[in-house]
Amino acid sequence: MQDHKKCITNLYLCIKHKLTLNHQSIIADIKNNKLAPIYFLYGEESHYIDQIIYAIENEILQESEKAFNQVALYGREVEFKQVVDHARQFPMMAERKVVLLKEAQFMRDFDKLLSYFEKPSTHTILAISYKKSIDKRKKVFKTLAKNSLFFESKKLYDNQVPGWIEQYVRSKGKKIHPKSAMIIASKTGVDLSKIVNEVDKLCLMVEEGGEIKGDLVYEQIGMSKDYNIFELQSAISNRNLHKALSIVKNFAENEKEHPLVRELASLTNYFQKVALAKAYQSLNDVEFARKVGLYSPKFARDFKIAANAYSYEEIQQFFNHLLQADKYSKGLGTSKMKTEDIWFDLIYRVVSKESVHIDI
Repeated sequence: MQDHKKCITNLYLCIKHKLTLNHQSIIADIKNNKLAPIYFLYGEESHYIDQIIYAIENEILQESEKAFNQVALYGREVEFKQVVDHARQFPMMAERKVVLLKEAQFMRDFDKLLSYFEKPSTHTILAISYKKSIDKRKKVFKTLAKNSLFFESKKLYDNQVPGWIEQYVRSKGKKIHPKSAMIIASKTGVDLSKIVNEVDKLCLMVEEGGEIKGDLVYEQIGMSKDYNIFELQSAISNRNLHKALSIVKNFAENEKEHPLVRELASLTNYFQKVALAKAYQSLNDVEFARKVGLYSPKFARDFKIAANAYSYEEIQQFFNHLLQADKYSKGLGTSKMKTEDIWFDLIYRVVSKESVHIDI
């Protein structure tokens, strides 16, 4: 009767989490002893998966219970029968066992666990870390979708990262300006573990309720305050030829920190937003930001300045110039050009109102 009640409770929890699934609610329930028989945690973003696995490892059993009732298995080393044997064993002097199957994406015979997934043990918590996307059409994953707490950990898109950083900083009782969040995002990319590591270090340097200032961000992540992609975008938007040339000269001299292909992609994305900005200049900042795809209305003014500085024809030509610069970088259409010459040619073509062409 007790096992039957436990099955009903676990089924309820699985259904509940399918409706309100996020890593924070999962961890909260684990801490409150509201547990599912199987946790299947999958996807390309490891950060959330690792957090949930950590909670399962440290919140379910007492330290004195772990020696006989908690085991960690690894997909590269284990076969399905070993996983099932551990999961079917009864706990010793504890209410339940905890079996952690890590790096399950490397397990050769993972599909053979299907029979266990169809009828999981009522006295074991099986937590599976599968850091890869899955084919949901396969029977094994369809079964897990029905019988487990089925959680997908998705990678953030580039444009979601600054907002995520702001939210994370607020959760730490600190503040950060949107531009500082963008600076961090430009350095870390979409890897949440890397982002958390950087932001945690910054938070330690700021008092409770304080703000993570731009100067501190530049210093700690090793980015120049004067020579970065945001300053280049600003210089181009204000048609400041001297400043733009100074920045790209620095880029060319420090190409490891400023790869040409990456920075050209950033400029392409920036001017796609500038093109949209021309159509929505009359909107208030909140609506403008939503239409243009800015994560914060605080950037509306910068994009409106850029939209006023360039005509539609000039913006269209800018995309052509970017394409040409990309071809030059690959040695197409001309003899091999130095990175500095490619940058100078692009900036003169874009920023100079005379559209000066330099013979390289």
